[in-house]
Amino acid sequence: MENLNEKIVKILNEKNKTISFMESCTGGFLAHRITNISGASNVLKVSLVTYSNEYKMKFGVTKNTIEKYTVYSIETAKEMAKSVSDFAASNFGIGVTGELRK
Repeated sequence: MENLNEKIVKILNEKNKTISFMESCTGGFLAHRITNISGASNVLKVSLVTYSNEYKMKFGVTKNTIEKYTVYSIETAKEMAKSVSDFAASNFGIGVTGELRK
């Protein structure tokens, strides 16, 4: 039985689509999970770990978004996703940010 990561890679390959990641709090974990699947090199265009605000902004997240909504917001995650997709010219962009809560 296929796991979720295998299904994602299989579907992207079948549909000739690509994906890119901009991760912060996950530190590259999503890309790691995808790259362990055969065929991932056909679908993963780029993965960025932008843990600092400086590099989130260098890759397209606006300072205004971070200041207005915080770096942990859904608005920031959406900009991360769009920015990495635009940067890599991929069909899908995934942006992950968040805050560890105790």
